[in-house]
Amino acid sequence: MMVFDRVLTGLASMCWLALSGVTAIGGLREPASLPGVNMAMAAVFAGIAAWLAWRLAAMEAVRRCHPDCRQVGRLIAADAVAAGTALLLGLACLSAAVFRVWIEMLPVFG
Repeated sequence: MMVFDRVLTGLASMCWLALSGVTAIGGLREPASLPGVNMAMAAVFAGIAAWLAWRLAAMEAVRRCHPDCRQVGRLIAADAVAAGTALLLGLACLSAAVFRVWIEMLPVFG
């Protein structure tokens, strides 16, 4: 289960980091009526990606300290569900941002 959790959390972190990049790129496009909002939201999305990466490292440390604990296994299973949810939300937001920036040729916000 730890491998599944690790993969989901890693993918979710990369997805939110990609969303941050797309949002920043969109903020640099013309006409960007609110470039500051796009850059601020890019920072928020990067922060979410960093938090997911930190959470992955924390979960791995817990698993290393208590490899045979049943409660830790349940915690990792719950974390895998949370990581899957974060991945789905990130993919939905990323697909909307990509559509906005590369299809509509507009910034994500504004």
